[in-house]
Amino acid sequence: MSEITKFVGKSDYAFESMLQKISSLTKVSPELVRKYVIASFKEWELKTGLNVNSLSAKKPEDRCSHIYDMLDLFRNRLETVIYSVKDLDKSLSIANITYEIVFGNQ
Repeated sequence: MSEITKFVGKSDYAFESMLQKISSLTKVSPELVRKYVIASFKEWELKTGLNVNSLSAKKPEDRCSHIYDMLDLFRNRLETVIYSVKDLDKSLSIANITYEIVFGNQ
């Protein structure tokens, strides 16, 4: 697993569960979903100069704006393989909740 997605405990379970849920909803392989998530994380890191794992230390309002930016990058990738707006929106909702769990240490 990539260092960028080396989560532990509840966070790892939430991340893996997100991949399965999005895959099941969209019929896109979980491996491709993982690839797109990691690519969006890396692109976000390049844009901001921050590490995704540093989001846990941020205030909720700051973390929220960063998560939104990561979701936007993820959306751009998913749009190439998910043609249903409804499924795309549901996938992003699943990702949003998961990112809050993973990076918010909730």
